[in-house]
Amino acid sequence: MDVENFRCSSLWVAGLLQREVSGSMKYNTRIIYVEDEQETADIVSAYLAHAGYCVSHLTTHKSAQKALYEENFDLAILDIVLPDGSGLELLQNAVAQGVPSILLSAKKSESERIEGFRLGAVNW
Repeated sequence: MDVENFRCSSLWVAGLLQREVSGSMKYNTRIIYVEDEQETADIVSAYLAHAGYCVSHLTTHKSAQKALYEENFDLAILDIVLPDGSGLELLQNAVAQGVPSILLSAKKSESERIEGFRLGAVNW
């Protein structure tokens, strides 16, 4: 997915969060954002931080897995393809811990989307 599509996606995520979280709560909302492509991560993280969210950006499955177990997050935004594991596995772990999760990925096939929703994603 090109940078412009990710800009649109990050604006969409920020808009979704704006509707879902009231003003004063927004600044306490902790988001774990897992993305291994640095340029994409910089764009999305900047939009979310500018909107007032506390963003923890991680680049690997291993580091995200550790953070999910050690910290409390209000939302997970997950890439599916990571260099050392599957974002779908992270999705399952986040959902099991009660963390609503959004998949943000260049993968577009209907079967992959269905699998993500089946595993508990609240949006793609």
